[in-house]
Amino acid sequence: MMVVALVRHGQTEWNEGGLIQGSSDIPLNATGRAQAAAAADTVLAFSGGASWQAVVTSPLGRAVQTGQIVADALGLPVWAPLPGLRERHYGLGEGRSDAWAEAHFPDWDFPEAESRLDVLLRARAAVLELAGWGVAAVPSVTHIVAVTHGGVIQSLLRDVTGRSVPDIPNGGVCLIRAVDGELSLG
Repeated sequence: MMVVALVRHGQTEWNEGGLIQGSSDIPLNATGRAQAAAAADTVLAFSGGASWQAVVTSPLGRAVQTGQIVADALGLPVWAPLPGLRERHYGLGEGRSDAWAEAHFPDWDFPEAESRLDVLLRARAAVLELAGWGVAAVPSVTHIVAVTHGGVIQSLLRDVTGRSVPDIPNGGVCLIRAVDGELSLG
């Protein structure tokens, strides 16, 4: 079994401005760096007496920055970025405002965008890959922090719960478990 703390990256200027980032690589702003530090405190509070052992991130800069802040605060190593944790590519929606999206594509299915199913499949595979590392490659790893994106976390939580999930705030943290190839709430 592996417990994964899913952390949404801190705020960027595009988050603050209500712009769709997706795979656009936008760095954290000052608020985002503070949110990342607060996320480390939340992860520590969620430990339940267990020790977090490593941080892994999406390859996008805002997640890498958040992951480094969390790792530094918790004294953890940062593993190489895991491509399956990257945010959805929103195609024509990238860089557009949320208001524009709601007016033109209320379902957020933009031309040239990655499908929600593809996001779920790659994110699920990435988390299960982490669990596999905990079982085979690095057997002592049972608690890992994965810094990723709101859309990825929502996809995983919808899959696990079978319900609609509210937006995940910047710096938000939730736990999931991977046991025998299955995911559940942590």
